[in-house]
Amino acid sequence: MTWSGGADTNIIVYNGDRVGIGGNDDISAADRSTGNFRSRFSWLSAYTGNAYVLVGQVNPTNATESGGRTYSFRCTIGLPNTATPLPTRTPGPTFPPFVPSTPLPPEPTYTPFPTNRPAQNLVFRPIDPARAAVATPTSLPPPRTVTLDLAVFVDTNRNLANDLNEGIGSVSIRVADEQSGAPLAQVTTDPSGRVRITVVNDGPVRVSVPLFGVSLAIRDASVQINVAVNAQPELPDRLP
Repeated sequence: MTWSGGADTNIIVYNGDRVGIGGNDDISAADRSTGNFRSRFSWLSAYTGNAYVLVGQVNPTNATESGGRTYSFRCTIGLPNTATPLPTRTPGPTFPPFVPSTPLPPEPTYTPFPTNRPAQNLVFRPIDPARAAVATPTSLPPPRTVTLDLAVFVDTNRNLANDLNEGIGSVSIRVADEQSGAPLAQVTTDPSGRVRITVVNDGPVRVSVPLFGVSLAIRDASVQINVAVNAQPELPDRLP
């Protein structure tokens, strides 16, 4: 990113779910000491799709100075550099194959004569079926079920409750395994803004509401989640 006349830029990058990936204010302290306030951000994407970029000045100027402080934006897309292959080793001298010596024939094995053993009195003990041990089958523990009751609503009266006519329907809800990220469920809210999700998972799960940038790690087996959206959100006076 390049700039002109005292512009101090800041860049923030979001993924397709509008979750922040990272950003940059100044390239380095050395550049900043020379008056270079450019921003640069590199990202190796693990998916194909959309990404969002937010660009602005760190310290907004007044109306009389804004015309002389402009910046330009450039986005370069490509693959990482390929490692240079190492030179091929030159084979050394070739030696003739090893030929083992012929082993001597084995000596004949003598068969010993059988030795007479004295007679033995064997004792037989009958088995009592009533006392025979019966193997007890090992029962597996029941699978862990996670139940999530979720409500998405416009909190008009700001009481943190989903009142009548405040629910938001058709909002996408995603549930994934917290450790591996494997998807477990994806549903949408009903016209009242509510939905119940039941999944089977041994460990914690992550609940995401991409439309409103909500992402929560859930470790309990039964949870009530309220996503309250302010009717008139307060806008920030400057970029972070």
